[in-house]
Amino acid sequence: MVRTFTDELPSLGALRLVEAACRHGNFRRAGRELNVTHSAISQQIAKLEKQLDVKLFVRDGMTMKPTSAAEELADGYRRAARALERSLERVTASAASRLVISLPASLANPWLRHRLDVFSRELSSAKIEVRRDDVEPDFRRVDAAVVVGERERPGAWVEPLFERAVTPVCSPAFQKAHGLYKLEHLMSAPLLVHDEEAWRLWCAAAGVAAPQAAGPVIDPGSAIGAAVDGYGVALACRVSAGTELEQGRLVQPFALWAPTATRFQMAWPKEHARLDQIHAFADWMRREVALSLASELPAAA
Repeated sequence: MVRTFTDELPSLGALRLVEAACRHGNFRRAGRELNVTHSAISQQIAKLEKQLDVKLFVRDGMTMKPTSAAEELADGYRRAARALERSLERVTASAASRLVISLPASLANPWLRHRLDVFSRELSSAKIEVRRDDVEPDFRRVDAAVVVGERERPGAWVEPLFERAVTPVCSPAFQKAHGLYKLEHLMSAPLLVHDEEAWRLWCAAAGVAAPQAAGPVIDPGSAIGAAVDGYGVALACRVSAGTELEQGRLVQPFALWAPTATRFQMAWPKEHARLDQIHAFADWMRREVALSLASELPAAA
């Protein structure tokens, strides 16, 4: 018959004594470490042996040699102590610390910038710090993230956010100055490049040769900002450039949206002290992205 200890679990203090005695192989040295007398350790371990009905230590000369049962209990105590330490760190830090959210550049700016009022109003109960970061998040330093690409993320909950489709965009003044109304005009226009593969995909979908990229390679948020300022043609997705297109700061010279292999997803640790706030942020992201994708854009010029 298998014994259970639902009503009377061994105390953590007793298991801590077993762990120290296993490491030292000597009750007296274990007692000095824990500030407990030799006799107190002997009594506690004898009591635990009686409770468990199993031998934990056998004398071997001047050494108290742990049995396999003692080693098993010591290992269990170490793992439980580490888990408890992590829980205490999360609990004590949660009240004062900020929830750190990592967003890729194309969402941090300009997409989030246009939604700061809604962001602040709807998530006012949480102290949130937003970081712009395109690298794989380190969940020891980041509480939740929007990530790009599908890959294994052990220990993290991952759910899809949107699939990226792209189109060239530029400012109205740039389109007029460069006569950017036909596909062939694109071949001679300055391109603001941040993803050459996406440009190749779009050109293949449009049935034209991919133009040679001569401009600087910059991040997506900066490329959209540079396009608004009239420096060239950027390749943008519906989510990141939607507000600029709606408000007329950017125009879409060609009606074609080309799908890419890029997937945006949300990710956060499966175990976290502030999951309620993370879920609130994830709900807000899903809702705002859905609104961005559903918004009606001006017809391509």
